[in-house]
Amino acid sequence: MSVSNTTAGLAVTTPSSADNIPKEVQIALASFLCIALAVGIVGNLMTIYVITKRKKLRTHSNVYVANLAVADILLLSVNLPTTILEFFNGNNDVTYREYCLYTSPINIMTMICALNSVAAVGFNRYLLLCMTKSIYYKFTRRSSIALSIALIWIWSFCIVIPPMAGYGEFGYHSKFRTCFFKANDEESWMYGTIFCCVLGVFPPVIASTFFYGKILLKLAENKRNLMKHYKPRIVSNHVAKALQSRREILSAKLMILNKKIRQLPVTRQLKRHFLQQNLKERRSYQ
Repeated sequence: MSVSNTTAGLAVTTPSSADNIPKEVQIALASFLCIALAVGIVGNLMTIYVITKRKKLRTHSNVYVANLAVADILLLSVNLPTTILEFFNGNNDVTYREYCLYTSPINIMTMICALNSVAAVGFNRYLLLCMTKSIYYKFTRRSSIALSIALIWIWSFCIVIPPMAGYGEFGYHSKFRTCFFKANDEESWMYGTIFCCVLGVFPPVIASTFFYGKILLKLAENKRNLMKHYKPRIVSNHVAKALQSRREILSAKLMILNKKIRQLPVTRQLKRHFLQQNLKERRSYQ
């Protein structure tokens, strides 16, 4: 049994509760999601803090990482509480319906923004590793980075404009256990499946796969080229001097040892014996 509510052209549908899941399991899952919510928010806040405070980490790619962290914080803050409340009490109250009304577009927008941020990080790494420096510097100016981040958020917002304008309705999706599009409304689900996925989800996923695939191929090619010119005997000047010093010390020790061996009585006697034998052989030939 579901409860629906329509306000300003936006409709929200909430289910009763998870009927087939035992209450103990629901509480355990809700507790786990509470921990995941806390860890996710704290981790992303620490990421933003470290990037902003450490000068060495203020790189072009980390700007997109910080943007991804912001999108993740918003997504976690408005998405997981919906699921947690659904596990605890079924969310049949008016407060939840109003909450779901406003969080549906935020869920979709932040999800698409996060996917596009991942694709932007891959694009930045692709330019650095696979393109020339001139092209890389062209796309990593401050104005270019600011424009790309603005376009990520603007495009993510454009995805949710049609339902807000009346084409389709937002609502609670019982399968996803979150505020999304109305699952029982054909027009809303068609929009969510076709327009949202085709224009909002698939492009950044395909782009990320392409960029990171090209990066892996480039790294493999660089490794092969490096192995072709690899010389095992290549060492630094400091190591070379140390090895040369060791060789000189070893040579000096061998010379001293050789001298001491020559001075031994046994060595002198053997030397005298071989000299006498050699002298006898020469006389016999004469």
